[in-house]
Amino acid sequence: MMLTTLVDDLAQASRVTSQSLEYRFYEHSAVEVFTDLLNQGEFHIAQSGHRAVVSAEIAENAILIVDPYRIQQVVSNLINNSIRHTPMGQEISISCRTCLKEELLPLIPDWVCLFPCR
Repeated sequence: MMLTTLVDDLAQASRVTSQSLEYRFYEHSAVEVFTDLLNQGEFHIAQSGHRAVVSAEIAENAILIVDPYRIQQVVSNLINNSIRHTPMGQEISISCRTCLKEELLPLIPDWVCLFPCR
C-alpha cells in the first residue's frame, strides 16, 4: 500500500510539474465529506499507535465545491505528516468547523491556515 501511494505521488508530482493535473470539482455535503475524512483520519491515527482526538462543528446545510480525491489527498498528507512527526503514543487532534461568515476566519489560529491568512 505504501509503495502504491509512493508511485501515485510520483506520478502526481510529474503531472504537477508538467501542468497537466486534472481537477474534478463537484458539489458535496460538507458533513458527508468531512465525516468520511475524519473517520479515515481517526482510524489511521489509531492504527499508528497515537491517540486521535476528533471534533467537528459542521453546519448541516454547508456545501463544498471540491475534488473529493484531491481533498482526501490533502487531509491524508497532513495526517501522515502528523503521525510521522508526533512521538509514539501522543495525541493528534483533527478538527473542522464551518465558518459561514468571512469575518470569523481571523478567529482560527494562524497555524491552522493552509493558505496565507489575512
